[in-house]
Amino acid sequence: MKNATYVEAARRGSHRWWQYLLGLVIILFAWLVVGTVGSLLVAIAIGGQEGFAAFRQADYSTLGSVGSFLVIMAGFPCFLAGTLATVSLIHHPPLTLITAQEKISWYRVGQRFVA
Repeated sequence: MKNATYVEAARRGSHRWWQYLLGLVIILFAWLVVGTVGSLLVAIAIGGQEGFAAFRQADYSTLGSVGSFLVIMAGFPCFLAGTLATVSLIHHPPLTLITAQEKISWYRVGQRFVA
């Protein structure tokens, strides 16, 4: 299926209502629960007991601007991991999120990057 459209590629995937619900639960758990633990660990690593206190009060100003940024952003890799896990384990194949072709055309990726 060399010249497949995105609609044809979507038909290859698995998409029942319960899969979307389960995927949403997995992504939210990864982002909100695991990501919060990750943010807490980053706050403790940066500020020690002050970082823990700042995290509990949601006042990251004591960690500085870079520390605050790192604590806030620590949950997003967990969100991305939950999304990738959901797509890989539930909705396969994950390649259909990127392209409708059978493999990635790196030339086209390079064109889009330049554009």
